[in-house]
Amino acid sequence: FFKQKTAYDISACLVGSEMCIRDRFVYADMLVEDEEGWKVYEVKSSTSVKEINIRDTALQSYVIEQNGIKLKDVCIVHLDNTYERDGEIEVEKLFTKTSVLNEVKTLLPRIPREIERLKTVIDRETIPEKSIGAHCSSPYTCDFMGQCWNHIPKDAVFDVGNLHTKKKFELYNQGIILIKDIPDEFELSDKQRMQVEGVKNNTSYVDSMRLNQFLDNLCGPLYFLDFETISSGVPLFDRTRPYQQIPFQYSLHLQYADEIEHFEFLAETDGKDPRVSFIKQFILDCGSEGDILVYNISFEQNIIEELIQAFPDYLVPLEGIIKRLKDSEKYRKKPNKDCDIYIVDTYGEMSKFLELSKLTFIGGSMVNHGGQNPLEAVRMGNYIMPVSYTHLRAHETGRNLVCRLLLEK
Repeated sequence: FFKQKTAYDISACLVGSEMCIRDRFVYADMLVEDEEGWKVYEVKSSTSVKEINIRDTALQSYVIEQNGIKLKDVCIVHLDNTYERDGEIEVEKLFTKTSVLNEVKTLLPRIPREIERLKTVIDRETIPEKSIGAHCSSPYTCDFMGQCWNHIPKDAVFDVGNLHTKKKFELYNQGIILIKDIPDEFELSDKQRMQVEGVKNNTSYVDSMRLNQFLDNLCGPLYFLDFETISSGVPLFDRTRPYQQIPFQYSLHLQYADEIEHFEFLAETDGKDPRVSFIKQFILDCGSEGDILVYNISFEQNIIEELIQAFPDYLVPLEGIIKRLKDSEKYRKKPNKDCDIYIVDTYGEMSKFLELSKLTFIGGSMVNHGGQNPLEAVRMGNYIMPVSYTHLRAHETGRNLVCRLLLEK
């Protein structure tokens, strides 16, 4: 980066420079001397400056200055996520630098005390006694979580969906570890309360009316779509930005009448931009009619919209596909009476769920590795979505054999 003479006039540049003062060692990404003086640059793959970056750079600056080098500036260099590649990478545009000199100067007086504190911890003969807390995953996930958290069981308060970390540890610090022990008066959202009550009572909640409305509004033939994407800090192709999601694979199942057909795309590993080939086959495979079901419509729609932005020649057919996308996201967001499906993880209780349902999809039945057993759902009076593969042969009785042949007929 700093060897780009057109962007920076540098008289000395030490890349990956190591500094040590007594037992204090730091590794600076770049230590540069220009006409203004010495400057240190810490290069990050993030797209913004984080507080932990400033603290790291403050330690580096302290040790460097202890070695007799007076720093004129201290900078964090990070990716600019607004940069769009067009031809060769323009390094001076890909990165942006932010001076944190003032923030570092504020932290410098604390560094000697912090170093001594850390040395005291290292010199201990026993592991420090420290309860689990938000610090276990902030600013980074601790490598010792497997050891310190091994007393946390399944269905713990940490498993409550979208519950703020502060609230989780508020419960934990009161000695409340399991979801079933959360007090009724503890403040939760409606959706969180539903989860807690489901665990306490070992029940599920299904809004059959809204679920049936969703199913009734589907227009066939039905497609089931899933994208896979890659992202890179350094844009790999023209018309892409840092960390932009680039689709390279899709799986598309078409259910038409009693048959299921599978389409797929997987990019070549030749280093070329896969998106035009992706678009052409995607348009062809999706046909011109029928709803396209996705798990998270905002993700798939955003990917397609970015394809349109990069390749406007395909605007009309891609916009047509966007209009056909459907999922149950708008239903999932509404808890209680507006929630279509709520499932509690449990064992040996599937019959309770099947009593409430009318239609059952057999998991794993679309590919030839053996779907789950459909017999229990059939016995409970459920309609079975057409399946290609079922997991009966290995242990089927005569009665099961008859059922399998009827299903496959």
